[in-house]
Amino acid sequence: CDHCGAQVTASIKKKLIKSTGKIETYIYYHCTKRKKYVECNSKPVKLDQLEEQIINLINENTINPKFYELGLEVLREVHSLETGKRQAIYESQQRNVEETQKKLDRAVEFLLNGTITEEVYKIQKKDLEELLTTQKIKLNETEDRAQKWTELTENVFHFAKNASEAFQKGDDQIQKEILSSMGWNHRLKDKNIFVDIHSWYFQLKKAEKELLPEIERLELNKNVDTKQQREAFASLNTRLCAG
Repeated sequence: CDHCGAQVTASIKKKLIKSTGKIETYIYYHCTKRKKYVECNSKPVKLDQLEEQIINLINENTINPKFYELGLEVLREVHSLETGKRQAIYESQQRNVEETQKKLDRAVEFLLNGTITEEVYKIQKKDLEELLTTQKIKLNETEDRAQKWTELTENVFHFAKNASEAFQKGDDQIQKEILSSMGWNHRLKDKNIFVDIHSWYFQLKKAEKELLPEIERLELNKNVDTKQQREAFASLNTRLCAG
């Protein structure tokens, strides 16, 4: 509750409709008013009114399908570059692992032929095994990095395009997850819901506002040949990547 900071809960109320003789069921969300020494005058809000507000909030932050397609195209290009970088880093880290393993093997040989004492061997073995463990962890992280990055960023675009439809078709759990994913500091005030939207939403909407008119202009311009159009879209992709 934005008035007093207490939790919000839901209550079910039944009401007899005199004109029809039927009993209607309503769900209200309201403040629990359990904060000591704080007087709260917040009013309850009906579930359908709350859902309508949430849908409007999601729609305000939904991205255009054309911008969505451009975003995925950019991601594919960036993923290709990321994969190349990852491979170079992976190969370097793989060489480090192999070199450390060789040093560990040589330490055993030196111990067996008497070149080093058992005390020196134990110290070297401990240091090399710790280094080898760290190197293998980094190797595994590099192996997963590009795929995880791509999946995460694609999910951002998918969410920003499809959240509204998913919310309206989803069950209570899906709706809860979508609302939670919109941002943080969810609160009710004067029968209205407020959410601090995640910063990546602002980045997407800012890029959409800038690029969408150009996307549509290029699509409508019949005087631009296919090659020029591809080059122009490539320029948009570069600007989107920069953002």
